[in-house]
Amino acid sequence: MKKALLLLVLLTAGAVAQTSQQLQNLEEQLRQARVVRDQQQQRLDDLKLGLQALSLQEQAALTTLEEVNARLQKLQNDQQKVARDVDFKKAQIANLDGQIEVTDARNNRLKTQVQSLMLTLYREKSNLYVELLAQEKNFYDVLIRRHYLDILSKQDLSVIEDLRSTMKQLAVQKAELDKLSNELKALQKQLASKLELVKTEKAKQQTAINALKQTKSGQQALVYQTSQAAVQTQQDIGSIFNNILAERERIEAERKRKEEEERKRREAEQRRLAEEKARLERQRRLAEEKARLEQQKKLAEQKARLEQQKKLADFRAEQERIKKEQAAIKAREDQLKQQAAISARNNAPLPTSLGTLAFPLKGGRVVVPYGRNGQLSTSIAGSQSSAPVTAAAEGRVISITINPNLGTVIMLAHNDAGSIYTIYTGLQSPTVREGQRISRGQLIGYTGGSPVSDPNTFDFWVAVRSGSGQTSYIAPGF
Repeated sequence: MKKALLLLVLLTAGAVAQTSQQLQNLEEQLRQARVVRDQQQQRLDDLKLGLQALSLQEQAALTTLEEVNARLQKLQNDQQKVARDVDFKKAQIANLDGQIEVTDARNNRLKTQVQSLMLTLYREKSNLYVELLAQEKNFYDVLIRRHYLDILSKQDLSVIEDLRSTMKQLAVQKAELDKLSNELKALQKQLASKLELVKTEKAKQQTAINALKQTKSGQQALVYQTSQAAVQTQQDIGSIFNNILAERERIEAERKRKEEEERKRREAEQRRLAEEKARLERQRRLAEEKARLEQQKKLAEQKARLEQQKKLADFRAEQERIKKEQAAIKAREDQLKQQAAISARNNAPLPTSLGTLAFPLKGGRVVVPYGRNGQLSTSIAGSQSSAPVTAAAEGRVISITINPNLGTVIMLAHNDAGSIYTIYTGLQSPTVREGQRISRGQLIGYTGGSPVSDPNTFDFWVAVRSGSGQTSYIAPGF
């Protein structure tokens, strides 16, 4: 029998070693897939930051372009105003030129008249003037006529002087208008130069904006490609989890088979103990009967009293030994009953309906919800490291594994059909064991088990396995 037990242990150890190797391979694939997913997520975050920076640069360039357009519009308005001023000054200059020409013509005409009068008077040696005065009847009339002739002469000279003064003023005004016109033309050239510079700056800004838009389009294409790769990685992780679940189902079936064998072995042990107990009971009765007979002999045989006392002492020692064996048998029976009760509790049927999941981290919060960027899990963070994590629903522990990057991974089944599971990754210090039946809200471990994640954070998965063996991941509902 010992050889059979040893052979069973060796076979079990070989099966466990093979199963452990398969699980390690699957967990290594899962670890590599998670590393790829983290790298893709980091790449995606970097690309999004780059897009934000490009958007800010594009906005700044558009703002600068608006400022340049405003400056360009102002310069164009100033140029139009200066052009109107130049046209107005040219019209004033043309008007002054016309006035100067008219005044100059009048001046020349008066000059001609005065010169003709003076020349006539000089040629005739003032005879006409004398005759005009001689026609008067008295000296008083002569004085009056002479006075008016003088006034006419002076008036002609005064008109000529006024015309000369007017021509001088018009010449000064024309010079000032020419100066102002030249200044306006210079300002017009300066504005034209500034306008060209602003147009050049506008063209540069437009070129920079076009370059930013092209770069932004390329970055958006990279974001789309990286997102698609991240979704594919999530699908790979889901496939690996399906393989782990399938392996766990096989292990669970093997465990149940071994548990059935253990139950049969315990029943056989109980039967053997019962037979041993019956044998000891028969021995006790025989010893009592023997003692009774010996006691009778003691009364009949006084000579054998000392020998009888010795046998009585042996009998008492035998009785004490039997009592100890009976106590050991009873303790073993109690231990078997406890093991049977624990086994019955662990193997009791799980509820058929799951109901609403409890939040697995008291005082925690969801930092990355299910579905963001194609993520199939929910990242939950506590207020401190080593925070207690509890079961989201009643169930049975079907797997506890330790991954170098993920820390402790605990998988719970919540019905006997094997269709609903919850998975907790990134834990440390598990407080449950495989095969254990646990209740809703029971402590299963603590956060801070993953060396590559925040010690306050762990990932929570809800897996639903269909009858065809396909596994999908759903939102936890909180």
